[in-house]
Amino acid sequence: MPEAAVLSVLEETGFADRVTVAAVNSPAATVVSGTPEDLDAFEAALSKRRILRWRVPATADFAAHSPRVEPIQPELTRELARIRPAAGQIAFYSTAYGRWLSGAELDAGYWYANVREQVRFADAVAELARSGHRTFLEVSAQPVLTGSITETVQEADLPTPVVSGTVTREAAGGAGLLASFAGVHVQGVVLDWRAVLGGRGTRVDLPTYAFQHRRFWLKPLAETAVGSTEDNELWSAVEDGDVSRLADALALDAGRAGDLLPALASWRRRERADSAATDWRYRITWSAVPDPDAAVLAGTWLAVVPAGSGHADEQINALRSRGAEVSVLEIGPDDLERGHLAARLTAAVAQADAAGIAGVLSFASFASFNNEQTPGPDGVPTGLAATLTLVQALGDADITAPLWTITQGAVSAAAGDPVADPFQAQTWGLGRVVGLEAPERWGGLIDLPAHLDDRIAARLCGVLAGLGEDQVAVRESGLFARRLARAPHNTVKRTWTPSGTVLVTGGTGALGRHVARWLAARGAERIVLASRSGTTAFSAAALATELAAAGASTEIAICDVTRRSELAALLDRTAVAGPPLTAVFHLAGVSQTTQVADTTVADLAEVAAAKTVGARLLDELTTGLGLDLQAFVLFSSAAATWGGAQQPGFAAANAHLDALAEAR
Repeated sequence: MPEAAVLSVLEETGFADRVTVAAVNSPAATVVSGTPEDLDAFEAALSKRRILRWRVPATADFAAHSPRVEPIQPELTRELARIRPAAGQIAFYSTAYGRWLSGAELDAGYWYANVREQVRFADAVAELARSGHRTFLEVSAQPVLTGSITETVQEADLPTPVVSGTVTREAAGGAGLLASFAGVHVQGVVLDWRAVLGGRGTRVDLPTYAFQHRRFWLKPLAETAVGSTEDNELWSAVEDGDVSRLADALALDAGRAGDLLPALASWRRRERADSAATDWRYRITWSAVPDPDAAVLAGTWLAVVPAGSGHADEQINALRSRGAEVSVLEIGPDDLERGHLAARLTAAVAQADAAGIAGVLSFASFASFNNEQTPGPDGVPTGLAATLTLVQALGDADITAPLWTITQGAVSAAAGDPVADPFQAQTWGLGRVVGLEAPERWGGLIDLPAHLDDRIAARLCGVLAGLGEDQVAVRESGLFARRLARAPHNTVKRTWTPSGTVLVTGGTGALGRHVARWLAARGAERIVLASRSGTTAFSAAALATELAAAGASTEIAICDVTRRSELAALLDRTAVAGPPLTAVFHLAGVSQTTQVADTTVADLAEVAAAKTVGARLLDELTTGLGLDLQAFVLFSSAAATWGGAQQPGFAAANAHLDALAEAR
């Protein structure tokens, strides 16, 4: 959260005199300090407000960067009094003093201030960026501030910097440091490699075996046919801004060629941009794959089936008819506790034959335990919570058999398929992350129709027997495998000019600011920026002034888009204030970096709330009001497309948005 928003929450919750701001790491990342008891109570208050946070492990027995340090000042300054600082060769910007220091200032008073005062890290990064620094290297055992650095520089509207750590827990020592240097090198940073390598390089022998000459890169688009020499000369003159050569190429006098040059240059830039966009664009497609030969399944399969779901009988019979022994584990509300489910899985495996379990078939995505025991925070379908718990419990029980997750209607793969179900789609978003983090025990995702005939059953068993695909839709018309394909830019020029009122949720965040500026530049009459921070967000007033200067009337509103009443009230106020609402941009959301094994259902809820609940409410309320919107834009992420390590909730939530957009 921004510092101003944190201070506001501290005041509102009554913690302002007990918990203080210790560090400001970025425009959206603030650290607070207090006693363990006060921090526990403040965390509880944040949870009630659905505010994402995490606890920094304590490294001292006092609350650093707060007034609680003051009792140790006499002892600390006395112990450090013998320090005789001297100026160094390179000045540095102090996060404690907020100015450049030579090193001569580093006396006992400085070191006390370094422990007592706030860490103004964001201010230091912004000052360095404004001074022209474009490369930031975090020297630490594990990078923790690289994201804050990038966010701070982008918020200042400065060129995106090159940011890297030095080593990580997984790549420590010299190898990790060299990998970091190589990373910044390929981003254009000039390094003194002789100094890095100790003045010498090392020659290595080529492999003695023949290369296989197999390529795995997507093929580049075919090059545009080369024009005539005259055409090449014309566009070369345009790109160089050479009026004389342009006049010669077009047989015009210099005056007329000069008048024509700006228009030609503008057209050329647009065409090149469109060409680049074509090379960057991809989309999901579904490719028909041949039906597998008659499959025979061996061994014992464990089917995990929600009580009362009625979705598994046909599939289980199909496996049994093709040679598999199937052991069924029926799960209920109690099994949403991973320890309980892990114990039941262990017992189920112990009852299997000596060869163990050949595979696990999960129907957990269909779970809907409609009673008060269901621990489902808003925004998290029970099926998604059950699937997450199953994945974790399988790991806890040390079951390494491949997990195949069954869904119905999660994807729209074949002609005639209905649009995807956003709730089932979340399981696919989660599953892709599981496949990245635990490939050794991942089977894949299989989407089935409502009913199985013999052909569909045979195809299902063929996939389980080893088709070589891990994201498959089984349909009456055939088998379809998920693919990423190029999506050429539409040659038909389509423009959209915003009119009326445009609502931007998450509008005071870094991405929301960019969208707001884009809308204002394109003529939006009125922009409503909604967020939980409202006018207390970082530089909110400055943003409103900037948008007004661009000609857009701006309202910055406090609104929790996960609450129907607040969102409905905002839409009502917007309608009264006018002009009519014509477009919605939904950017609200929080990120998440937690491995699947460590993710809780509450974590899923924090990520899902703003993204999925907010999007669903916007869809329902704008439809219910009969609004004729020109645009309904949901900001998703590539994490939903191919997964994202340590982003299970984020990937699931964005998969929901993708499906909702398709349905809309």
